[in-house]
Amino acid sequence: MATVTSKLEAVNTMLTSIGESPVNTITSSTTTDVSIAVQILDNVSREIQSIGWHFNTDTNYKLSKNTSNEVVLPANCLRVDNSNEDADLDLVERNRKLWDRENHTYTITQDVRVNITWLLE
Repeated sequence: MATVTSKLEAVNTMLTSIGESPVNTITSSTTTDVSIAVQILDNVSREIQSIGWHFNTDTNYKLSKNTSNEVVLPANCLRVDNSNEDADLDLVERNRKLWDRENHTYTITQDVRVNITWLLE
C-alpha cells in the first residue's frame, strides 16, 4: 500500500525539481518559491478533486435549510448535484447557496439530498 504524501513533502519535491533546497515548514514566513509551490499545489489539488472521485464524493448527502429557508453550501464543497431522492427539484449552485431554477429563488422549503464533491486536504 502506498503511503500518503504530506503537503510539506509535496512542496519539497516541487522545490527540488527546480533546484531549490527543501524547507522545514510551509506555514511560517517562506520564500517566494515556497509560496508559489504551495499555490500551485492547492490549485492542482482543487482541479483534480473537482472531477469527483470515490474518496471525496458522498451520495444522497443531506443538506439542511437554515432559518432563512436557504441551503448554504459548506465551504469545502466543490460540486453539488441533485440526488435521485430529490431529482424532481431543479437546484443549482449560485453564490455558495442552492438556487431553485424553476421558481427563481434561493428559498428552499425542505432539506435536500444531494451528491456532493468535497475539497479535502
